[in-house]
Amino acid sequence: MRNTSITFCISTLLFVSPVMAGAGHEHGPYGSHSQGPINSDAVIKKAETKVTSPVKSGKLDKSLVEIKAASTTQKTFGDGGGKGG
Repeated sequence: MRNTSITFCISTLLFVSPVMAGAGHEHGPYGSHSQGPINSDAVIKKAETKVTSPVKSGKLDKSLVEIKAASTTQKTFGDGGGKGG
């Protein structure tokens, strides 16, 4: 019975993983992990939104909302994926 249960659990895990990560798992309005070019104004607006949200929830100090972006710069990291390294 134990072997049957283990086999069933492993089979279920092997089946569910590919299904959950299939083509239909969209992330936001873009529908994929890669995004096209974005202009500086949009970057600044997105950054302000990213700061405003945790300030409203009390996770960051309110004084951070008043800080404005001075400039935007695209950075390329060693692995090309933007994850640092």
